[in-house]
Amino acid sequence: MERVQRANLSSALRTIGGQLQRRLPNVELTALGALMDGMERRWPAQELADSMDAFMTDMEELARRHGLQYVQLAVMALRVSPEQKFFPRPDEIAAEMDRQRTLRGAHMDVKRAESYLAELAEWKRQWQAAS
Repeated sequence: MERVQRANLSSALRTIGGQLQRRLPNVELTALGALMDGMERRWPAQELADSMDAFMTDMEELARRHGLQYVQLAVMALRVSPEQKFFPRPDEIAAEMDRQRTLRGAHMDVKRAESYLAELAEWKRQWQAAS
């Protein structure tokens, strides 16, 4: 947990042009730290001390770009995936996020098609009733 907290603190504030810039709200940053801590406990056999700061920075960027909830969903999927033997790298989490986004898009396409077919059936029923 100490490593994740250090990573949280080091990535929470960035110096850009001499000014401090907060990248994620404190609540999200805390949740992201807890997520990283849980991942570290899930794969305890790995020594991640040298990588954790970089992982935290990349995870923070993923959360900033796509939303923390999508990072969390991707991590939850990887945690229970039988293929995931090691602590997932940020690029693996991003790939899982892309896979889930594609599935959500396909699901929305199906919902739109179902809605269109229902409207068409209603139009056909009304047209037949009027004839």
